[in-house]
Amino acid sequence: MRRMTRPPSRPGGLRALLLVIVLSMAPSCGENEGSPVILPEAGSSCGPGRCNGCCEGDRCQAGTDNNACGGVGMPCVQCQTGEVCVQGQCLTTSGKCNPGNCPTGCCQGDNCLAGTDNAACGTGGIPCIACAASQTCENQSCGCGPSTCNGCCDGAGVCRSGTEPGACGTGGKACALCIGPDSCVLGSCTSSSCNASSCATGCCSGSTCKAGTDTADCGQGGQTCKACNTGESCVQSVCVNTSQCGPGSCNGCCQGSQCLSGLSTTACGTGGDPCQICSSKALCTSGSCSLDPLSKWGIVMQDASIDTSKNWDTLVYTAPDPYVKVTVGTLSGTTTPINDTYTPKWDEYLFSATAASITGSGLSVEIYDDDWPTADELMGACNVTVSDTALMAGGGYISSCGADGNILKLSFKFTN
Repeated sequence: MRRMTRPPSRPGGLRALLLVIVLSMAPSCGENEGSPVILPEAGSSCGPGRCNGCCEGDRCQAGTDNNACGGVGMPCVQCQTGEVCVQGQCLTTSGKCNPGNCPTGCCQGDNCLAGTDNAACGTGGIPCIACAASQTCENQSCGCGPSTCNGCCDGAGVCRSGTEPGACGTGGKACALCIGPDSCVLGSCTSSSCNASSCATGCCSGSTCKAGTDTADCGQGGQTCKACNTGESCVQSVCVNTSQCGPGSCNGCCQGSQCLSGLSTTACGTGGDPCQICSSKALCTSGSCSLDPLSKWGIVMQDASIDTSKNWDTLVYTAPDPYVKVTVGTLSGTTTPINDTYTPKWDEYLFSATAASITGSGLSVEIYDDDWPTADELMGACNVTVSDTALMAGGGYISSCGADGNILKLSFKFTN
C-alpha cells in the first residue's frame, strides 16, 4: 500500500498572534536593564520564554522533527512533503541532500550522514569523502593519525614510513627532521654516539646506530653491524643462510630466495612459506593475515526476493511496499520503502560498524510492508551470522529470512 501524504498543518495565524503578545510584553530599550529573567512556575503552560523548542499544547518539543518543527516557544508545525526541519525551520529540499538540510554532516546521494566515518567523511553538506587507507576521519576531515599510520604524519597529512631523516617517527605522530643521513633509527632521531644503551634494538656502524635489519648492516644490542655473506639474509637482526629459502631454512616467510621475519602486513607468513600481502583491513598476527577487529565497514542493503503467493495489501490487492531495518549492536539503519513490488532493489548505504561488532553480534534484519496510516506489517525477521571471511569477501546473501519463509532471498554487501 502506498504511503499517504499527511495534510500540512501550519498555524500561521496563531504564531503571528503569539509573536505580537511576546513583543508587547518585552521591556522597551533601557527598561529593567540588567534584571534577571523570571522563569515560569512549575506547571506553567508551554510558550515563549518557557521553551527553547516548539510547543504542542502544553508540551515543549525539541523542534527538530519534521512533524514537530519550530523554536522559541512558538507552536510546532509539520513540514510538508519535500521539506525538512533544519534548526527549527522547514526548508525546501526536494528530497536532495544539500548544505541547507545537512549543515553538520556530509551528503551521500540523497542521504545526510554524520560525516565522522572513514568511508564517509565531511561536513557542511558537501559530498562525503572516502579517506585513503593511510588516513582517518578526524574532526570530519580526512587526515593522518595513530589509528591508520604506523609511521609518522607529514605536514600534508600523509602517512610516511617514519624511517627517513627528513620524516622520522612512529605511532602516527608528527614527523621529525633528523640531522645526518643515518640519523633516523627505528622511528627515532639518534645522536652521533652509538652504544648498547643508545642503540639497544639495532647495531652500530661507527658512531651511527643502524636498524640492524639490512644484509649490509645486520645486528642488534648495540653491537658492531655485520655484513652478511653471499647467500645470507638478515632475518630478525641475524645473518641466515637463505640461498634456498624454504621450510627447512626459514622460520618466517620466503620472498624469492630471501627469508623475511613474516611479521609485516606487506610480507606475512611463517614456516618458510611464500610471503603474503595482507589487505588494508587486516593485521599480520603470528605470521598470519587476520581481520583487524577495529576496522570500519559500511553496510549496504542491496535487494530481496519475496514470495508472490501471499497478497500483503489485501484492501487494495497489490504487491507489498517493502523496507528493511538492520541493527548491529546499538547501531541501526532503515532503507526507504519501495512501492508495489515483490523484488525490491535498494542498494542503499545504512551505516558503518567495526569488524568486531559485525562478526560478534551479526546483522539483526527485519523486513516490513509499509502500510501507513495503519501499522506496518512484519514480513520476516532473522539474524545473519557474518564470518571474518564473508566480511573480507565484501558481502553475500541469505536464501531465506523469517520463520514463514516469506523472504526468499536477501542480498547485502560490506564496503571498506
